[in-house]
Amino acid sequence: MKRRNYITHFSTGSTGRGILLSALAIAALIAFSAPAFSQIPPAGTVISSRSSASYIDNGSQLTILSNETTFSVLPMFGPLLTPDGTASAPAAMRTAFSGETVYFPFTLTNTGNADDTFSLTAVPVAPSDFVPSATAVYLDGNGNGDVDPGEQLITEAGPLGLGEMVDLVLSVTLPDGLTGGETAHIDLEARSLGDTSQVDRGNVVRVTALYEARVELTLESDVSSVMPGGLVRYTMLFANTGERTATDVIISDLIDTLGLTDGTEYLPGSAAATPAGLIEYLDGETSAWIDVAPPEYRVKGARLRLDTLGPG
Repeated sequence: MKRRNYITHFSTGSTGRGILLSALAIAALIAFSAPAFSQIPPAGTVISSRSSASYIDNGSQLTILSNETTFSVLPMFGPLLTPDGTASAPAAMRTAFSGETVYFPFTLTNTGNADDTFSLTAVPVAPSDFVPSATAVYLDGNGNGDVDPGEQLITEAGPLGLGEMVDLVLSVTLPDGLTGGETAHIDLEARSLGDTSQVDRGNVVRVTALYEARVELTLESDVSSVMPGGLVRYTMLFANTGERTATDVIISDLIDTLGLTDGTEYLPGSAAATPAGLIEYLDGETSAWIDVAPPEYRVKGARLRLDTLGPG
């Protein structure tokens, strides 16, 4: 009886301790495995457990088994969108002119243990000087980071299985009317539809508007005073200080007309230009611009026509 009572007491104590150790072991395993989604059991997996105890009774080794317990793995949801970025350290940066569209590649991964679909939203964030006129997300079928013909415009991605990834492209269109130097920051967010509280934010990209074409012009003369009958050389210096190529550029200088350079006369053959373009002359008799100089007394202006003028 004493031995039987002792064994009963021992059994009760060891059972309580065994439950405690087992619970701690399971907790440690789950805490260790949770970050690695490839090791997480799929939702609905049934896990069984049974304990055993060994002891010696009257010289014999005995083993007993506990009852079996089971539990099922609950679904866990989570999106992972890369690359990450903030307004101060964007994931990527692009430049474009007003009205143009730029593209940003992203990769979306399902880090949960169940199939899931994710909504995708482009959100303007501060600081921003403008709001894009349009944003859109596309499935990037070939993973080249561009939107190719036939690639699908989406607002949701999925369903994606455990660990499944998909390539995306975010397109951002700059509004009309920007002059250059303005910036905007856009955060692409992915939200789990299985658990809408699970959102991946902090995927900020930056768009900067390029400077539009801007032609600056300076007129110089080689003298500050002149005797009657003397010569004055006028030089027109011009440059495109923007970043977009200017087109249909016309640089003009009037002679003894409209109150400009009164009392002067064009010196034949003196008009020249760099870069080369079409030089035209204002015929005072017909008031037309022509590309062959009339007699010098009829030349009331000269101008240079350029199809394009690049930056710089």
